[in-house]
Amino acid sequence: MDASTGNSDDAPEDSRTHSIESSITSGRRFSVFGWSVSGSTRFEETGGEFRSRRQTLTGFGSYRWNRFLTQLATVGYEDISDKGVSDDDNVSGVFWSAGVRVTPSPRSSFRLEYGERFDSKDFSGDFSYDISPQTSISGAYVVDIETQQSAIGNNLQNLTFDEEGNLIDAVTGLPVDLSDLDTDLVDRSFKSETFRAGLNGTRGRNRFSLSGSYTRREFGAADGDEGTDKTTTVRGSFGCSLSPRSTLNLSGSYSMSNDSASDEDEWTARATAGFSYSFSNSLTGSLTYNLLKRDGDDDDVELLENAVSVRLAKTF
Repeated sequence: MDASTGNSDDAPEDSRTHSIESSITSGRRFSVFGWSVSGSTRFEETGGEFRSRRQTLTGFGSYRWNRFLTQLATVGYEDISDKGVSDDDNVSGVFWSAGVRVTPSPRSSFRLEYGERFDSKDFSGDFSYDISPQTSISGAYVVDIETQQSAIGNNLQNLTFDEEGNLIDAVTGLPVDLSDLDTDLVDRSFKSETFRAGLNGTRGRNRFSLSGSYTRREFGAADGDEGTDKTTTVRGSFGCSLSPRSTLNLSGSYSMSNDSASDEDEWTARATAGFSYSFSNSLTGSLTYNLLKRDGDDDDVELLENAVSVRLAKTF
């Protein structure tokens, strides 16, 4: 794909993000009417030069009619300055949304909102359902204006370390591959529309996860090089505690992308197998194998990579 840095010999430039956030939220006494006021400033640099600035002031309110229905409303103002967005694409200004959250039971929740933001009217929403105490399904549809730095930052928000020091997703409890992003890396700003859904569960000492996502990105560059790309991804993971000291983790993913500029398809398959063992309370080790296979209509994107890593950690 033309937008992918994977076909370039040049490494992405260093980037730096400065962020300030503050908020005031209603307390426990506001059981019927809830509210919050928040403000944020985000400043990004790429290669030591200004890339983008985003300042947002948001007011949110919710009114709980009963235990099943809650009305939602949001209003705010956003100022976005980005060297990669043309003056014709005016995404700054007042934004608003209104909708409802429905809670049919303690195990299920659904939210749907409609509003105007980024110079267009869109829907947003999410849902969650606990099939059983050990299994749940959830999903969300989100529209946003992003740079590559902010997109990566959002993907890293749920990451943490387990007791063995392995990087995992705090929601699923399964290991995470930082190189496995839903979309290609691009040095541009874009409007993204993303739908994600996933099934997560546990069965005794086993943990599993199955998820899928669809992302459409719209590029509106100041140099007039506009376009879109679409990426569909399916991903599965499985983790098992073989014993109090050993753990086995397996994961795999498959993604298909299409760039409107070249009308070429590109697919990527990944597989990971890892085994970790705790020799003592202070000494752990792990062995991991990673497979990456990429191919597409463009012969230049063909790639096959096998990697084996061994890790030994000692705490004092």
